[in-house]
Amino acid sequence: MILPLFFGSGAVGLVYQIVWLRELTLVFGATAYASSAVLATFMGGLALGSLWAARRADAWGLAPLRAYGALELGIAGYASLIPLLLSRMTPLLGLAWRAGASEHFVLFGLLKLAAIAVLILPATTLMGATLPVLARSAGRWSKSLGGSVGALYAANTFGAVLGTLLSAFALLPTLGMRRTLGITVSVNAAIGLAAWALGSRALERSGTGPAPPRAVEEPRQRSRLRTLALIFAGSGFAAMVIEVAWTRGLALTLGSSVYAYAAMLTAFLLGLAGGAAAAARVIARRRVNPAVALSVALSLAAVATAATAHVLQWLPRAFGEIYFRFKPSPDGWLLVEVVLALVVMFPATFALGWVFPLVLEILGPVRSATAAVGRAYAANTFGTIGGALTGGFVAIPLLGVSDSLVTTAVVQGLLALVVAAVLVEASPKAGRAAAVLAAAVMVASVVARPSWDLLLMNSGVYMKIQDIDPKDGWKGYLARVKTDNQAVYAKDGLTASVFVGIQPSLDNLYLTVNGKTDASSRLDTETQIVAGHLPLLLHPDPKDILIVGLASGMTVGSAARHPVDRIRVVEVEPAMVGAARCFSSVNYGVLDDPRVTLSLNDARNELQFNSATYDVIVSEPSNPWMTVASNLFTEDFFRIARTRLRPGGVFGQWIQMYCLTPEYLRSVLAAFRASFPSVLVFETGNGVDLIMLGSDRPLRLDFDALRTRMSEFQVMTDLSRVRIRGPEDLAGMLQTGGDDIDRITAGAHPNTDDNGYVEFAAPKLLYAETIDPNLAMLQGNGRDPLTPLRPLFVNSPDDGDLRLGLVVRWVRRDDRPRAKTAIEHSPDPALRDRANEILAARRQTPP
Repeated sequence: MILPLFFGSGAVGLVYQIVWLRELTLVFGATAYASSAVLATFMGGLALGSLWAARRADAWGLAPLRAYGALELGIAGYASLIPLLLSRMTPLLGLAWRAGASEHFVLFGLLKLAAIAVLILPATTLMGATLPVLARSAGRWSKSLGGSVGALYAANTFGAVLGTLLSAFALLPTLGMRRTLGITVSVNAAIGLAAWALGSRALERSGTGPAPPRAVEEPRQRSRLRTLALIFAGSGFAAMVIEVAWTRGLALTLGSSVYAYAAMLTAFLLGLAGGAAAAARVIARRRVNPAVALSVALSLAAVATAATAHVLQWLPRAFGEIYFRFKPSPDGWLLVEVVLALVVMFPATFALGWVFPLVLEILGPVRSATAAVGRAYAANTFGTIGGALTGGFVAIPLLGVSDSLVTTAVVQGLLALVVAAVLVEASPKAGRAAAVLAAAVMVASVVARPSWDLLLMNSGVYMKIQDIDPKDGWKGYLARVKTDNQAVYAKDGLTASVFVGIQPSLDNLYLTVNGKTDASSRLDTETQIVAGHLPLLLHPDPKDILIVGLASGMTVGSAARHPVDRIRVVEVEPAMVGAARCFSSVNYGVLDDPRVTLSLNDARNELQFNSATYDVIVSEPSNPWMTVASNLFTEDFFRIARTRLRPGGVFGQWIQMYCLTPEYLRSVLAAFRASFPSVLVFETGNGVDLIMLGSDRPLRLDFDALRTRMSEFQVMTDLSRVRIRGPEDLAGMLQTGGDDIDRITAGAHPNTDDNGYVEFAAPKLLYAETIDPNLAMLQGNGRDPLTPLRPLFVNSPDDGDLRLGLVVRWVRRDDRPRAKTAIEHSPDPALRDRANEILAARRQTPP
């Protein structure tokens, strides 16, 4: 029963890791520092637990299965307390922020790390002790420690694969975090109880397997253990660096959705599990020299790692060919993501999966399997912590994805060389051959290193492939990427790859994040400018402004056209600052404006703990299906943001109309409405985007007040860039508001932090045509468009002039169905005739 129980432990552990990361990110932020702190604490607990078990478990006086059962029950008990502890700790962090800790980056970081440690370190320490404890029983299955413990490790890792798939594709989307955690705790407790029941001393004594291997001389054993521990730590270090690099490289082709990351984690774990299972089987049959095999495995891992630097650049074409040839369903695309992740990750991770069993086998007979396994596993885990931190904070920002992979391949080759030179004793010829192979791999990795195709890799194939005529296929897509397109700025930042390019013939400067276009100087100009003006224009006297998301800086630049006192910008990715400076010609060099301060922080973290309040908040993150931005579209986030608005303040929220069906758009709108009594919804970019405005006071378009505010020179000249010259133009962009919002959101499924309703659904809608259905839903499908809008206007023209003016503007905005419906509902025949003339002429404002 040990293997199936430990398989279940692996599944439970991975679900815990994913749920805890989601919960802690909401409080501690989605910055690279916060995420790394959570990951380092999780893995640090595993390492500490391994060392604890190595030193103490043999003295516990419990049969291995009973000790394992007790550990699992302890994990379940503590895991059930974490949500309560988190709720109690959040106010304490707020007090620390307000006491001035936020002004000291290192101090506040240490406070966060201490809080995270209190929350999850006890549970992860218990997790880390489970494998060493079970290693004592594993000796009964086989004369080989590497074979028996390797089988345990493989079973646990295969369980982790199942946990990843269940949490991302089933449990979290259908049950939410709280119920998923509850079920996981229950399963965890059942595993613990089962192990305790099966682990009586009588059952342990009745085992018929061979006795544990005898101990060897202690000095020699300690020396080999130290050497192997260093090798194993280096292997773990390299594995985490390449995992970080692969994740960043794959995100450029697969996107940044929760499913894409789940596919990557699944592929990584599946490779490790498969390699460990294969190694355990081979070792158990005594078919290899373990030292030679370890050197060869590390060399093959190096070859596969270096090869992925080339494979990653092949993936966009593979993605495109699959799109054009097979047109997979939404669920089919999830399978495609897993397959492409396996193509990149499986060969190298399969080779790395051999390392742990081979390390144990080289160690040979031991006095205590628990101590040997615990120390080896702890060394590897400490190495993975160093690799995760080095990959995220040093290798990727300094070297980029491709060179990080090549450099790590050289490190793996060096480890293989050390193993061949130091540990191969029985077969000198095989050792020399392994050393030559390792050296050749190191040289070949450097000589054959690829050059990174910036334009192709940052083209966002997962989004933009749908813009290409299927008849043109991949050649058409490649021509689109390579024609009239030049790189201006590229930086692999701490959380994302940021790229700025220019299309000279269009005079269009554009910015992408992990390949997805998030800003441009022409095509997205209206959205960026209007997002900066609308909330301020509807506030009577805005002085203090907060803007979430820097991007091109154009929204910040537009807000700065108003006579405000202070603008605080919150941006999670430091590399975005360099990108925004590329847009200085269109954002007025706003980063040098003395009124502007920049906070490199997660927006939720900023709003939750910073007690400052604002007249206007503008939230303009990326799409809600992207993992870092998804929690900025939930009811919980809007509730937090409401607390940072002063009485009468205005909150502006961007959201897209594409790749989001009416059901999910209604969900976000309902979440917004739950926090703001008064809501207006404006369309920008000819139906591509929406700007939602919310406030605790009634929001109306006062034409006289708007005309006065819009006549201020800097405001007027900036708005004229997008042909907005008066309140009538803003009225033409208004979709709905007031009481009509309740009609639209009635019965909508809430989008919350717990259920991630939109985050899990939106990635499946990337190729859905949704703009027209969303406009119909907002406008009311055939009713008179002026019915919901008229109550929202103050000091506007009379009904006839207002209707005619709106028809003109709707025609200009290419909203002909709305213009036609407004004409049909007009009671004035003369006005209908005049409006029909306008409609027939398709009059457009010159560009």
